[in-house]
Amino acid sequence: MARRLSLSTAVTYAVSLCVSVREALRFFCCVQAMLLRRLADVASGLCHLHSRNVCHGDLKCENVLLRTGREIAGLTLS
Repeated sequence: MARRLSLSTAVTYAVSLCVSVREALRFFCCVQAMLLRRLADVASGLCHLHSRNVCHGDLKCENVLLRTGREIAGLTLS
């Protein structure tokens, strides 16, 4: 048989769930914004290549290098 929750317990659970959902939405919005920035970076790089009459030919996620600071794909630039 299902246990009945008191109103205060139900409200506490609901508030906790809302906080969790709000935090999850905030996280996914940040991830979405980061992905859109990366997509814009890739598009910008392709525009640069095309302006130099270079065609990539095999564009896929595995062929996109991301860099952080002075490091590209595990190689440190000097």
